[in-house]
Amino acid sequence: MNYLIWFALFYVCIACNTGNYDVTAVWVSPTKDTHRAYGVFMFRNTFDLALVPSDLKLDISADNRYKFFVNGALVAEGPARGDLDHWYYETVNIAPFLQEGKNTLAVQVVNFGKNKQLAQISNRTGLWVRAPEDYPNLYTGNDNWRVKENVAFEDIPFGPILHSKYYVCGPGDMLNMDSFPYEWTATVFDDSGWQPPFKIDGPNAKWQLVPRDIPMMAERNEPVTKVVRSSGLPSIPNKTLKSLTIPPRTKASILLDNGSLTVGYPNLTYSGGKDSEIKLTYAESLFEDQDKKGNRNDIKGKVILGYYDQVRPDGKNFRYEPLWWRTFRYVQLDITTGASPLTIERLTNRFHAYPVTFDYSFKTSDEVYGPFISVAERTLQLCMGETFYDCPYYEQLQYIGDTRVQALINLYTSRDDRLVRKAIRQFYHTLSGNGLTNSRHPASVRQVIPGFTLYWITMLYDYHMLRDDPGFVEQYLPATDSILGYFTDFIDESGMLGNLHWGDTVGGGLPEYWYFTDWSKGFKRGIPEGVYDNRSSVITLHYANTLKQASLLHADFGSEETSARYRDLSEKLTKATMTQCFSKEKGLIAQTPEKDSFAEHPNILAILTENLPFDQQKAMMRKILDDTSLIKSSMYFRFYLFEALKKLGMDDEIPPLLDFWHQSLEKGLTTFPEKEGDTRSDCHGWNASPLYFFLSSFAGIEPIGPGFKKISVSPRFNELKEIVVEVPHPNGMIKVDLAKNEGVVNGTVELPEGSEGVFTWEGSNLSLQSGINQIKLNKLKINESLN
Repeated sequence: MNYLIWFALFYVCIACNTGNYDVTAVWVSPTKDTHRAYGVFMFRNTFDLALVPSDLKLDISADNRYKFFVNGALVAEGPARGDLDHWYYETVNIAPFLQEGKNTLAVQVVNFGKNKQLAQISNRTGLWVRAPEDYPNLYTGNDNWRVKENVAFEDIPFGPILHSKYYVCGPGDMLNMDSFPYEWTATVFDDSGWQPPFKIDGPNAKWQLVPRDIPMMAERNEPVTKVVRSSGLPSIPNKTLKSLTIPPRTKASILLDNGSLTVGYPNLTYSGGKDSEIKLTYAESLFEDQDKKGNRNDIKGKVILGYYDQVRPDGKNFRYEPLWWRTFRYVQLDITTGASPLTIERLTNRFHAYPVTFDYSFKTSDEVYGPFISVAERTLQLCMGETFYDCPYYEQLQYIGDTRVQALINLYTSRDDRLVRKAIRQFYHTLSGNGLTNSRHPASVRQVIPGFTLYWITMLYDYHMLRDDPGFVEQYLPATDSILGYFTDFIDESGMLGNLHWGDTVGGGLPEYWYFTDWSKGFKRGIPEGVYDNRSSVITLHYANTLKQASLLHADFGSEETSARYRDLSEKLTKATMTQCFSKEKGLIAQTPEKDSFAEHPNILAILTENLPFDQQKAMMRKILDDTSLIKSSMYFRFYLFEALKKLGMDDEIPPLLDFWHQSLEKGLTTFPEKEGDTRSDCHGWNASPLYFFLSSFAGIEPIGPGFKKISVSPRFNELKEIVVEVPHPNGMIKVDLAKNEGVVNGTVELPEGSEGVFTWEGSNLSLQSGINQIKLNKLKINESLN
């Protein structure tokens, strides 16, 4: 069945439960023991229907992952990734897939074992299906279900290959088709030799089930056909992979270029080829050596390095799809045939990512920004799935520091904010007794970055400003107090944060609490100076900035006393840092009171607190931009540099600082990478940030108060002659259509119903009302009036 069809049907059907459901459904396991090892398991339930119902919803979940088939058609995948205390189930209407007479439910359950994705939390292998009380033979725990392990699969761990690049996205597949049970999902299949699954008793069923709170992933079929290099074969017609036959006793290699980075489930359709072996290697880019990539479009002299799957055909026709989704631009097929020829029919990709809808638009007269848009959008979407990801190839982990930036972009570009709310909830669930959250979640290995916990408050603040959802935000205010309270304990007699302890050490003597700030050259492991054995201006000012945001949050909910306390503490921390670390000679804040090391970061954070006189902030920013001796921000922290420029009205300094993004395009990248140079990851969500700045800085659209009820429109044309923008708003769309010509700005600003705003340009302010507002301002006349 076409994936688009089943996805559409599922999307329509997914909903909270309605009707009466059988409460006797239990978790079942393929084996009696506590099964945590690698394994692929096939569950089947065959039953008869005299009449096909118009509606039949089942709830389903599994550990680790499942694919759910009804009469051979794939109808759902899951569960959405969570943790044991918040384990998701999906609700599926299977009625469209049923028929009169015999029907079969088939569920493939995979446990990736010890080499599972780091983002995968697990209890043990298990399946859970709940059915309406009118269909008691469908729920797990009744006698209809049968199970057997699919022994055709083995896992391929990638630690020795990719561990140096910190790869934690699970194993590859080794599939031996001699043992594969063809058509096991179909109705006509003999499962009489299969065993009934074992019921998992209450205490061992540690999954706390909750309904899925995000939509199913977007699905589309992408052909992967362009052959850019081959060996061991005659020339390939039209350089296209289609019905290509590899002769017996041949070793062949075929390199395909998808043209752009993508994610999903590759589907390789082949026939024949008994005793052959097919290896599929996936890579974001090719390598000149182990680390050097160069231009991503160039292939000459380069090799492919990456994770892979292997299939051993048995001579029959088959369409192979891996157990977990892959990330790739390049795919290499390395084929060894036996005594029989092998025909590769086609290779396609079942695209699989969050169904983000980009509701915004950004048009300017300057074509240089056009390529930024599509590349930034692809970067963001490939880092959105069942959670936000830092990167889709190497980690697939939701880190707070990355997610705060990605969520802000999401809020500016899409009306769909479900993944943002889910991220806020999931990090909140990790809040520990000392007030810190985990830095990444879901993750089976705990990691704490205290600065990332502060960014959780910032993410909550962003949501509060851009969405009118006070009930959602207010429930988390006590958590902000817990987090801020943790740092208060480290304020020493100087008034700064001092001697922030390591926390407990973990394997290899590494700190449990990692004060990562930025991947700047000059920071060790991303950590600024003075954190553990001195006083750190960076961490102190980050805390001060977060206190300011928490103060505004509490004020909006009537907690005036708490708001004032946080505001006062923010100002005191900034003043103490200036007293201890400000160098009059350099006009900048040093990293520590010794004033022997200077970085951009504390100065950017001091500006963002807005606790210093405005003229001092501008002078500090001028130093940041001009002093080449400073430890510079990497691409990640350049986001906060741009935020500081925006606050100071120095947005004209942003375009020259977009060199990294320009260079990425010149290097043939189709997504924005993790950092400058020979980066590990070619796709990193935090570097989709130009999308946000085009809208918030160039178009100048920002909330003035909570819920986006009052809107600031302050366009910074720089060298642009026109700005035509639409930005999603809780009540509709904000539309800006402006042109600048010889010092005159002319056009319209349209605000949604129930909102108001202020238009600011060249020091002149105009009140905006909901509906269409005509704008016409003359710079010369403004200057005359000011003089």
